[in-house]
Amino acid sequence: MLNVDDVYEYVNQRNVIDENFTENISKLYKKNAKWIFPFYDLLCRVVFYWLRPKEKIKYFVLGNRFSHLINTFPKKDICIIGGPRQLLYCLKNNLSYLPNGDFWTLLSTGFTQDVRSSLLKKSCCMQKVLTRLSDRNAQVMLIVENDSLPLQRTFCNIAAAANIKTVCIQHGLFQSKTEAKIIDGWKCDYFICYDNNQKNIITGLGIAPNKVIVGGFYEPITKVVDSKPKNEIKVCFLGQPWFKYGELYKTKYINCIDILTSQLKSANISYSFKPHPWETDAPYLKSMANIFDGNMNDAIIEHDVFLSFTSTALLEVTMAGKLAIQIYDEQFACDNFEKIGYAYTINSQDLDKSILDIIHKSPFELEMPDFKNLSHQIKKLTMVNM
Repeated sequence: MLNVDDVYEYVNQRNVIDENFTENISKLYKKNAKWIFPFYDLLCRVVFYWLRPKEKIKYFVLGNRFSHLINTFPKKDICIIGGPRQLLYCLKNNLSYLPNGDFWTLLSTGFTQDVRSSLLKKSCCMQKVLTRLSDRNAQVMLIVENDSLPLQRTFCNIAAAANIKTVCIQHGLFQSKTEAKIIDGWKCDYFICYDNNQKNIITGLGIAPNKVIVGGFYEPITKVVDSKPKNEIKVCFLGQPWFKYGELYKTKYINCIDILTSQLKSANISYSFKPHPWETDAPYLKSMANIFDGNMNDAIIEHDVFLSFTSTALLEVTMAGKLAIQIYDEQFACDNFEKIGYAYTINSQDLDKSILDIIHKSPFELEMPDFKNLSHQIKKLTMVNM
């Protein structure tokens, strides 16, 4: 029997710990559902008929976040599942496509009403499609960026019913102090993490060691070599949406930003604030005159020093050869990044005393599996249990 009972389980559990989490995810789903017009799935299959899979598929990919990884697989072996954004991606890259607009529409209403009956019906239909398209000469894989949120949970359940294995790829750093039940990895068959440090954290929180595979970072990060010396240090703060997690988080977050801003301004050091994608609606951004609007690659090229609290982007910065500094505070239940080899760490209470010294250090050294290893590990999984 195809399971639909645990689709909202993670969201409900996390809402007990992180205030307003369910509300924020509900808003996200409703926003995405607005892009799905009536009969979207049917029209996509008819109008863009040439995108329908013609070969037997080895890799179903939910979304296109891992575009670099997708490019490492033969096009004939891949099918992207998604909405309008994924449709455009498949048109541009000539990849097979399956629409899932009906799921976005249905799941967006499931936060306030019982949709299990309708969800079961749609899931059974999708199960038949995936079963028909699967390459039975290999262990077919469904690749997801998390196995926690309703859409991903739904497709993990569909995959299980279709005898397709699920592999979740780590997209953010986990902390040993995190509540175990709110990390990814509980639902999927395999979880591919960045390195042994993350594997130790994940298995220490209770995920079975035999399902956790060290793969490396989810995209290649190129070391940045400055062509000419800089006359001044440029600092960038990498924002995080802590204001959405309650007043205590918001207050501590804003206070630290204010201290940092004051210290850098007094030393006449150039300073930018790069908001997190989930932070762009934060009211405090309106009073900031130093907002950086570029992407992460632009930020790394433009700046020399990066600060944040628990952001995975600090790891990207270190991988790129720039100076990354973690602001450590017990409020955010995080690990000390310096102890696990990702970035320098400064305590929040020492921010006003030590920040001007630490920003002049050399970049942190880091060892991380090569990106090619990630693709290699997933290809190996298709050979399992044939």
